Amino acid sequence: MNMNKELQQRIECLRYKMVKIAASKGLTDIESVKISQELDHVLNHYEKVKGQNDNHNM
Repeated sequence: MNMNKELQQRIECLRYKMVKIAASKGLTDIESVKISQELDHVLNHYEKVKGQNDNHNM
């Protein structure tokens, strides 16, 4: 499996987890915030990798 696909799956997993926890505990709960921050990190990494791949395909 390539890096983009792995990151996409991780993003979807974190989104699902974040929505589930936020629905039960609220958006400001520490667990919701931590998952949100992790999701931000993975999304930023995904965009970086995607940009590098786009540059290599030019």
